[in-house]
Amino acid sequence: MFGLVSRRRYERDMASLRADRERLRGERDQFEKDRDAALAAARTAAEQFTAADDSNARLRGRNASLRARLQEPPIEATPAQMAAWERRAKAADEWTPTPGFDAWLGRPVDGASARPQHPATELLRALERCAALEDALARAEGRRR
Repeated sequence: MFGLVSRRRYERDMASLRADRERLRGERDQFEKDRDAALAAARTAAEQFTAADDSNARLRGRNASLRARLQEPPIEATPAQMAAWERRAKAADEWTPTPGFDAWLGRPVDGASARPQHPATELLRALERCAALEDALARAEGRRR
């Protein structure tokens, strides 16, 4: 009546307003924390994507240079180079461990023979590795090769 408010009603309304104010402040503070966390996550993701893109660009460049090298005409071995390879292969075939030497300790690490590989074999393996890398890159980018 006539705009008069009892003290009890005033205190109850003020308590309600204070509670609303504290609730809104809490929501604001939580929103700021969530926003800061989202911004930090976005910055981290952007840095990771940039690093991955740089790495991908380096890999593509390296892959292109290797592909260009592999597509060059093969270098023909001179008779002297072929003779040297045959001498190395013959020496590897005739090798026997010295007496008292443990042959198991002298074995090649990968368990293969110590015979040198023919250059054509090394080229084929390099081509296979290059093709495997291109396939892996295509799969990672989600495209067909």
